[in-house]
Amino acid sequence: VEVEALVIQGPKVSTVISQVKKLEASVLVLGQKKPSPLS
Repeated sequence: VEVEALVIQGPKVSTVISQVKKLEASVLVLGQKKPSPLS
């Protein structure tokens, strides 16, 4: 399995869509770290 991680800044939706098309990605995994009450 080939995996590539990217950190890219820009407008959320248009940036994600353009990168998915550019990379011809078959799977997209998004994550977001939110502060927890314990941190």
